[in-house]
Amino acid sequence: MSLSLPLDRWHGRTLALACVTTLPFAGFLITSRYPLLRPETAAALALFLCWSLLLALLLRPRPLFLLAYALAAAAVSADPLSRALGLHSHPWAVFWLAFSLLGLLAVLLRERLCVLASLAACSMLLAHLGVHWPAPSSALASPAPPTAGHHHVLYLILDEHNGIAGFPDDIPECRLARDEVQDLYLRRGFRLFPGAYSNYPATLDSIPSILNGRLSHRRYEFIHNGQADPYGVYHIDASAFFQAFRRQGYDINVTQFHGIRYEDNGPAQVSEYSDSLAPLSLPWPQKLTLLLGRYQSSGEVLKSFKGLLPFRLKDQFVLPIAAAGWWPGHLLAAIRSATRPTLFFAHIPLPHGPYLYREDGSQRPLPEWSRDQAYDRVPAPEYRARYVRYAAQVRFTAGQVRWLLDRLAAASLLDPLTVVVHSDHAGRNRCLRPEAPVNRPPDQFDYIARPTERDLLDRFSILFAVKPPGSRAGALVPGKRGILQLLSAEVFSQPPAPDSDPVILFRQDQSQIQVNFR
Repeated sequence: MSLSLPLDRWHGRTLALACVTTLPFAGFLITSRYPLLRPETAAALALFLCWSLLLALLLRPRPLFLLAYALAAAAVSADPLSRALGLHSHPWAVFWLAFSLLGLLAVLLRERLCVLASLAACSMLLAHLGVHWPAPSSALASPAPPTAGHHHVLYLILDEHNGIAGFPDDIPECRLARDEVQDLYLRRGFRLFPGAYSNYPATLDSIPSILNGRLSHRRYEFIHNGQADPYGVYHIDASAFFQAFRRQGYDINVTQFHGIRYEDNGPAQVSEYSDSLAPLSLPWPQKLTLLLGRYQSSGEVLKSFKGLLPFRLKDQFVLPIAAAGWWPGHLLAAIRSATRPTLFFAHIPLPHGPYLYREDGSQRPLPEWSRDQAYDRVPAPEYRARYVRYAAQVRFTAGQVRWLLDRLAAASLLDPLTVVVHSDHAGRNRCLRPEAPVNRPPDQFDYIARPTERDLLDRFSILFAVKPPGSRAGALVPGKRGILQLLSAEVFSQPPAPDSDPVILFRQDQSQIQVNFR
């Protein structure tokens, strides 16, 4: 029996193309742990099949079809092959090598190339199913009764959370969010620092500096190799921070986003959450555009080929949904079941943009928040509108923190617990202003005149709250203080590091420039 496909017939060409266009997308859904039986996934798969059919009708000459087929197969395989071969910095070299090899095979094997490539695509899909499906259960662990005499530390980083002084006072929704946050922490006995500020306006500069207790001398100094690994993961050196707690006898329990990992040399229990789009509760056409946009940007080569589709959609980094429905319950179960003194370190991307959550936890439609993470300077009306959405997401985050603290209190675990809650930088909603009329990324210097306090608050104001064991009376502590100073004094009882209070932006050449926050 001949191992070939009838490429002289439209259905043979369609089947061959569908294997190299549709099956890789199905594999992407599986590795992303996105449910397959949903209207948006069915619509996306049908779209790929229809596009394969249209191409099959257009590419009737056999040499032209085989050329297009080899091009498509090389495009979908180049990025995973470059990672597998350790050539992640050279995906285009892998693409041209794969295309040349497939072109040669097309000349030698003709129809049999399509069969072999299709079988390879089916095998990869089965491998995805075997490795990634079904998703692990997210059910809470059965709580153990609290053990007397064990005192834990909860260290919570809430990403992009303005401090109390950082909310614009002329926006009613921001005043409401500010008052709700203040009441939450004071009611539970926290010392709250309204004037706290970060040294950097970006996560990958701020958190590594915090965990190493000093300012960095260059960008990404505390990140392995100064860049992401082949899979887009940033590895932050956090060993000094965790070792400080180990020396005091604490076990380490880490909750982290899978794209930012906190590296440590000692034993630790680590839980990761992904940026899966599955928790989105939007109309299915909006989820369809988000899914396709994410797939089209899932590799450098694939992005250039638009995911083998005739149009391009925007990839939305919808980070808040990664942990919103998972983290408070996960931490509660972990704290309740711990039987030794433990540091519970959790980096939670809330109220991180885009601001898709209303204060009651419902999700806004995509058109409302699709540009929130552009982080560009915007005219005053849009600046206010973004802050209104931001305030709602802050209130949603406060509700999750309240849920956790209330249940810890009900289990008699909150009183002996040390709790540190802070953010890494402000929400970075920025307005076009006379002193900053140009549009640069929020971590870059963009002033032509002295920056106003309001503009610096938009970038650097941070939430900072600490509850010692047994504390029941909350307090507002006035004064502007940098986070390294606050951590030294309020958490580690050490003198602050010298020169730890500037706020730092970067020039376009990535050199640092200090701005006086005070």
